[in-house]
Amino acid sequence: MLHHYRKGPLILTILILSTIVGKGALWLQTHGWEHHGWLGGVSVASLVGGFLYVHDRYLWRLPVFNLLVNVPVVRGAYEGQVTFHYQGTEGTKRVRVVIAQRATQVSVCCWFSAEEGRPQEETLSRSVHADLLDRDGHGRWQLCMLYQNEGERTNGSTGAHDGFAALDLDPATGAFKGHYFTGRKSMGIMELIPSTKK
Repeated sequence: MLHHYRKGPLILTILILSTIVGKGALWLQTHGWEHHGWLGGVSVASLVGGFLYVHDRYLWRLPVFNLLVNVPVVRGAYEGQVTFHYQGTEGTKRVRVVIAQRATQVSVCCWFSAEEGRPQEETLSRSVHADLLDRDGHGRWQLCMLYQNEGERTNGSTGAHDGFAALDLDPATGAFKGHYFTGRKSMGIMELIPSTKK
């Protein structure tokens, strides 16, 4: 769960929080307050756990707090296209993507629809498991996801299926590009750019 955290800064933060609790307990004792040891024991774990909970969800994107993690911020909306190969035919589809992200977790939703001028259909894919991986340890990030597609509900031309995608992040533009394949033996290339639509 903590694999995106930098170990050194994380350990230092835990030590600082523990020291604050210890000094607080000492201050209470010297001022006549009884805490019966709870402040020095359970509270350290509670404080660290509470901080990591809030950091994971909210603080990790902010300056200074982002020093604890080693992961790019990719949350937001994207748009692009998929070039696919299926049963001997090739084609393209439009795709809209929303990435939700915390310091320790990524989830992805993709809406695929036919190109303009073709019968309208749309399918939704949701990630079952997704993660950002530093491919070489030098900041070459890749979004990998195992997903389930619920199929097309209007005319049923696309059945429900599972798939996997590995998309490389371009740090200069924030775009993603990579390949995917599915359990229905289709495969192709997915290209995404940050959406300009509000």
